[in-house]
Amino acid sequence: MLQVGTVLKPGDEIVVESGAGSREYHLTTVKRVTPTGQIVVAYYDMRFDTQGREVGSSGLNRRYLTLPTPEIRMQIIRRKIAYLDWKKIDDEKMRQVAGILGLWNSEPGVADD
Repeated sequence: MLQVGTVLKPGDEIVVESGAGSREYHLTTVKRVTPTGQIVVAYYDMRFDTQGREVGSSGLNRRYLTLPTPEIRMQIIRRKIAYLDWKKIDDEKMRQVAGILGLWNSEPGVADD
């Protein structure tokens, strides 16, 4: 949830966090802040109160706003990679990914494991 006194404005990056079961994070932006202080985000036009709690929801299914941290950003990246449709990636990009992971040796005449 947001710290008391957190001021958000349109265009600010924010994270929508689901609270039930395995945590899911969605990086989005603030669309607007209403005169009553509700925060409307680009992710499905969801609304949150001034403390970052989803409006109209309660209990386990409630979502919360939180500020993006390096740890949350890394979790978002890991989740995107886990669900990536690898068949849609062209061969050259796949070689680059494999090289970064140490799975591809691009030197001619050197056997790969």
